[in-house]
Amino acid sequence: MYFRNVAIALTLVVSFLVCVSPQSSYAYKTSEDSKISDPLESVNRVIYGFNMFLDKILIKPVAKAYKKVVPEVGRKGISNVLQNLTEPVTFANSILQADAENTFTTFWRFAINSTVGIAGLFDVAKHGGLEHRGEDLGQTFGKYGIGNGPYLMLPVIGPSNTRDIFGSVGDSFMDPYNYMVDDYGIAGRNILEGVDTRVELLGLLDDIEESSLDPYATIRSLYTQKRNDEIRNGKSSALKK
Repeated sequence: MYFRNVAIALTLVVSFLVCVSPQSSYAYKTSEDSKISDPLESVNRVIYGFNMFLDKILIKPVAKAYKKVVPEVGRKGISNVLQNLTEPVTFANSILQADAENTFTTFWRFAINSTVGIAGLFDVAKHGGLEHRGEDLGQTFGKYGIGNGPYLMLPVIGPSNTRDIFGSVGDSFMDPYNYMVDDYGIAGRNILEGVDTRVELLGLLDDIEESSLDPYATIRSLYTQKRNDEIRNGKSSALKK
């Protein structure tokens, strides 16, 4: 599929850039107190500036319009459907992590919500005590001791790191949705996820832009903390997955 090929190409480009960077030698670290590796900071900041410009003229206005036009119950239903679509990847990664509890929970969440919950529109399983805990290949790598690697700011997509980029490519191959729809279906889901996430972050990103002396560094720190929390199955105090 086209979009998966693009993801693979992006991974190869990023790997090349990290390798040729004069500051790119690094060791994987697990300590939270370790300094975040950002050998491509100058490039990342340029991309961050582009992302903020695009957000200002397009993404944020679309998110605000979506929030205004679509009632809360409708937005919640769409969020539930999008979350339900992630359950197969969570299921696969829970198995890879030998996490029997989340494997069991995720299986039944997907089975119940896809049927009784009408394709995930309603989170029926949650009311039965089956709480969602998303897992991805980046988290699986982290569980087995692979560190974040260099921090990266991706065009449009936003903050990431080398481990999570490779993880995203792997997840795309494990996701059955990608084999059931064409490229337009994949693009439509990605756009909906982007808008849904941007709506959730409307207040937070505004606060960062208004109050932070260095919004780029703040977002870099929050993203890294969020991913570390998710690897430990904790909850981030700032960002919601």
